[in-house]
Amino acid sequence: MNLRTWVDNYVVRLGNILTTLVSFGATKSTCGADPSRVAASDWQAYVAHLQEWVHEQNWTLRTRSKAIQTLNKLLLILHREDVIDTRIELNPPQQSKRAKMGQSQFTQRGWNQKPPLPKIDTPYSFHVEKHEREYDYSSYRDVGRLFVLHTTAFLKEYYPTRSATTAKKTHECWMGVLRYLQDSRSNEYLREFHQQLDSDDFRCITAETWETVFYGWRESLTTDIEASECRPITQHQRINRMNALWAEFAGSGLVPSIRLRGFKNAKSRYLSTPRGTLAQLTLLDHATESSIEAASERLVDFFDDNDKSEAREYLRSLSQALSPDAVRDLPVEAVIEEIHALNASRLAMLRQCAAADFKHWYEHWQKGEAAYKESSLDGSALVAALDSPTLSASEIRQNSTRLLVDAPERERLGNALRYIEARYEGSIAGINGRIHHLARSFGGRRNLMAYLHPHEHATLALWVLTMVDTSANCEVARTTPWDCLRKSKHPGVMQVILGPKNRAGGLIITDELDIERPDGSLSLVQAIQMYQEMATQFHTRADDKTAKLLLLHDTRGSPKGLTEWNARSWFTAFLSRHDELRGLSALPSMIRPSVLMDVQHRSGGLVSAAQAIADHATPTTTLQHYTGRSPTKLRYALNIRAFQDRFQSIIIVTIDGAAAKLGISQAEFNTLLSEAARTGLGVACLDPLAGVQPGTRSGDQCTRMDKCWDCQMRWVVATVDNVADLILFNEYLNTTAEGGTALLPEDWEERWLPWLAFTNVALQKLKEGECAAVYAQAASLANERRAEYAQIPLD
Repeated sequence: MNLRTWVDNYVVRLGNILTTLVSFGATKSTCGADPSRVAASDWQAYVAHLQEWVHEQNWTLRTRSKAIQTLNKLLLILHREDVIDTRIELNPPQQSKRAKMGQSQFTQRGWNQKPPLPKIDTPYSFHVEKHEREYDYSSYRDVGRLFVLHTTAFLKEYYPTRSATTAKKTHECWMGVLRYLQDSRSNEYLREFHQQLDSDDFRCITAETWETVFYGWRESLTTDIEASECRPITQHQRINRMNALWAEFAGSGLVPSIRLRGFKNAKSRYLSTPRGTLAQLTLLDHATESSIEAASERLVDFFDDNDKSEAREYLRSLSQALSPDAVRDLPVEAVIEEIHALNASRLAMLRQCAAADFKHWYEHWQKGEAAYKESSLDGSALVAALDSPTLSASEIRQNSTRLLVDAPERERLGNALRYIEARYEGSIAGINGRIHHLARSFGGRRNLMAYLHPHEHATLALWVLTMVDTSANCEVARTTPWDCLRKSKHPGVMQVILGPKNRAGGLIITDELDIERPDGSLSLVQAIQMYQEMATQFHTRADDKTAKLLLLHDTRGSPKGLTEWNARSWFTAFLSRHDELRGLSALPSMIRPSVLMDVQHRSGGLVSAAQAIADHATPTTTLQHYTGRSPTKLRYALNIRAFQDRFQSIIIVTIDGAAAKLGISQAEFNTLLSEAARTGLGVACLDPLAGVQPGTRSGDQCTRMDKCWDCQMRWVVATVDNVADLILFNEYLNTTAEGGTALLPEDWEERWLPWLAFTNVALQKLKEGECAAVYAQAASLANERRAEYAQIPLD
């Protein structure tokens, strides 16, 4: 025992005894401070005084415990030396509970470990050592004693053959079934079933009866409040799990074989939340909710309740980019355009930052490549000069200083790269000593290795460029093959072979891209060619499987393909490195829907354009999961409202006071009606720019007049001008029905006979009812125009 320990543990405590004896003798003892005159009763009183004094001290529990132990030792020594004639001691401190077997949650060994549950001695429960848990069904004995007993005995053998997770989920599912059976005992309809289930004849219950009961349980999954909050796929999985367990019960002869139907469309991707786009994200939360609500107040009515949350995200982002006041003052059409402009600008910024990173590290690699080629020493010569066992430590140190430290920067860089390639096969992961100091002199290990191989920032940048330029999803872009460039039939273009698309059954995605971009910026084709230059050594050293991939990086000294975890982690760091993107909580999966939404917008809203670049089998997939976002829905809502406005003007145009009935002025009504364009064929077109007919495009004037008779945009407007046009066109069709055109008879019948039938029926209807007066005026006007009627060529 050292001096300090002796002083702290014994000398100080002896002083405490003497001090308390003095205070005790002065206040409570009748014998003074002389120990030889103290009676035994006084010593017991002193112990109580000392105990009280100890507890009055502001000590921690640990210090108080050690102090009591030391005081008791000193009192025992004084008694043995006959200083105190009575054996006295302080009460021991309250002992803290000691952790045993690592069960305490307050010890390092047993942190957050729950104590084992006591084993229940009942045939309705059992313990599985493999899972380290107890399975107890004793609370469901009233469902049917023998039924629960036999199923529990079966599960006792079944659970150990399954993983802990599978057993846990099956246990929870079976508990839910037993709970339903327990709750349904009060159901009069199932009274006979429960009587038989609670008897020795539970095996005799028919399959039809069990189906009736279990479809009731299936229905409870959708009606129970707690269960109904689960996603459809979760409920579907519960039924599948129950089917698997019931098949095991049936196989053992406990119950008849039945199988429940799952939930329809439970696995449908339509029930999932679509991936976000870049235009939904806010950089900071400076825009207040009140200002956003004010800016979006007039727009939210265009959306369903389920879509309003997403719409507010777009408006919040736009409000931050422009300001809430600017958004509030914009027309609805301008809001749509601004959202698309914001999406496009963020895509462009993302690509610009990725291209800047890639070019920076390519130039960094080129510097190392040039230094490597200019080095006059061979790698083996450098290894011999720096690591030869025949050289002394002094000679090796002198060679290292001359070749790697004091040489000109470009020369020592070339020497370092040749030495690393020859000595460590191009990878210094985990190597210390000389390499540690050498790497520090070149800015760190990653910077030094980037002179030989592509830096991880360059790998990440190429991944981002691939997704932006091809609209490929994360997995397809990440698994792009090494030999991904092919010659194209078109000049200035190359084919880019991307990775397989798992959702399309492993379909290989192919795209054609310009070798040089019109704006002169870095193209994807150029970036791939540059990356292949940088990664040549990775490709050579990699195993056969890894060598097939384009995006590679060094992992523990060997090349590996870019993993999903690394890609997402590096993407987050990529955003934080650039001031333009910092604070943007984007995910890599947002790039594809952003690109597709931009392509659809730039193509005049055509879903087929986005579908083609996305390699989707149907346009529904493109619209539902990628491009059918708030700005698209807002555009569709405006089109529907415009259609409805034109439609209601058409169907009541012959009614007196039509404008007043619509709540608008006569001038507004005339303007609205004029938008339903007069075709000259006797019908009105709600939107001649809709592009609904085959061979026409949205935004271009429709030229398929032969299809008007069956077009969804065609309406017969009972105005004098339109009916007169219809009369004259009907007469013209009748005169050409007998070969008055250059068309073959069968062609005329296919294109214009339906028109003739349509005009005959329409005119007959117009002659009757409340439009008869209009027809009479139109017939008179047709007589006046007949001589000047311009016949359209039908061929």
